[in-house]
Amino acid sequence: MASNKNIQYRATAVLNYNVQLFGGYNTRFSLFGQSSSGVPYSVTLNGGDGTIGAYGFTPYLDFIEHVLVEPGTRNDRRGSSWTKADLRVSQELPGFSDEHTARAFIVVDNFTNLLNDDWGVLYKPNFPYGVTQDDIDAGRTESRIGGASLWEIRVGFNYNF
Repeated sequence: MASNKNIQYRATAVLNYNVQLFGGYNTRFSLFGQSSSGVPYSVTLNGGDGTIGAYGFTPYLDFIEHVLVEPGTRNDRRGSSWTKADLRVSQELPGFSDEHTARAFIVVDNFTNLLNDDWGVLYKPNFPYGVTQDDIDAGRTESRIGGASLWEIRVGFNYNF
């Protein structure tokens, strides 16, 4: 039986590349990638249909509508894995004096989704009560998590004196 939050594997990697493209000032390209297995979920009976009596008690979950299918193994299935990459480009700039430093940057969160709408999309099983056999038959075992599945661009400037 797996915990509701158990991630079987997670891999992360960072690639950095530095080059001087403009007037001897450093330009840095950073790519951060991550990949993880899907979260576990349970298959439950369709709620409210009187099937709770099959056990003689309500195993796990919420005592009313969400009952595990026999043999009652909680979180014995796993949702889809998720992979995404973020990109950061930063450029050193001259300051107003030799002691001052400046840097402009652009960050693309979920760069993979910017390249292709089908990449970097997070799907999670319906939680916390699991997925019914009707959901499985209809192909509705997971929902798209909007905020994590979208790309975002941030632009900034940093000046130290």
